Amino acid sequence: MAASRKRCDKLADQTKRIYFHPMTIAVAKDVEDFLRDQVNHGVCADASELVNDVIRSLRGQQRSPFEVTPELEAWLLKAADKPATPLTPDDFNAIRNRVRARQKT
Repeated sequence: MAASRKRCDKLADQTKRIYFHPMTIAVAKDVEDFLRDQVNHGVCADASELVNDVIRSLRGQQRSPFEVTPELEAWLLKAADKPATPLTPDDFNAIRNRVRARQKT
């Protein structure tokens, strides 16, 4: 949560120089509840900051195309030759652990 707050603080500093264009959008009830919860827990000062942060993040992801490296291609080709098996809860836990380990670095 501290990392999210830091991102929002950084965004707030950046947006002080940006003119906001008011826009009315409709969100689902669960999204509204989530936004309010994030604001109430101090992730961002208000819902607009969080929405702007999320949209900018999405824009950045879309601008950075996924890079297919020779290592990735080799791994995919090797994996394609193996028989497919259903993923188990242990498989999902291992994936989560690898992602969390990457996020710490």
